[in-house]
Amino acid sequence: MRGGGGGAPRLLSVTLYHADAVHGFRFEYLLGGVRRTMGPSGGHYSGSKGLRATIHFSPDERLTAVDGTFGRCRSVPEVVVTSLTFRTDKGRTYGPYGEEKGTPFSIPAANGCIVGFWGRSGWLLDAIGVYIMPCQV
Repeated sequence: MRGGGGGAPRLLSVTLYHADAVHGFRFEYLLGGVRRTMGPSGGHYSGSKGLRATIHFSPDERLTAVDGTFGRCRSVPEVVVTSLTFRTDKGRTYGPYGEEKGTPFSIPAANGCIVGFWGRSGWLLDAIGVYIMPCQV
């Protein structure tokens, strides 16, 4: 039996708080037929200069890659995630969110789909990683 009683997890939406860097994010996913929310992570997303963007994925759309940049920004002296871009199996690109500056990185899902995130944050997003599972429609 694939995915257990409620099917495989599926990413529903991602909300990003950003300005000169990625300040924080939250995401919603479906697991076992139950909608779950994680986050927001990060602590500096309520300022008047910050922006908020929410990506809603269609039921047949899967996240296949996260690209971004990391480096220093005006807000803090530490190295942080300065931008994030999301790509799907439908050829859609969402972003960039934040400012594309610093060192680029890419997290492709290879033969799977991104179903969730993990990371580290203080005032801004310090690190991000993904959970990958086989794609199911």
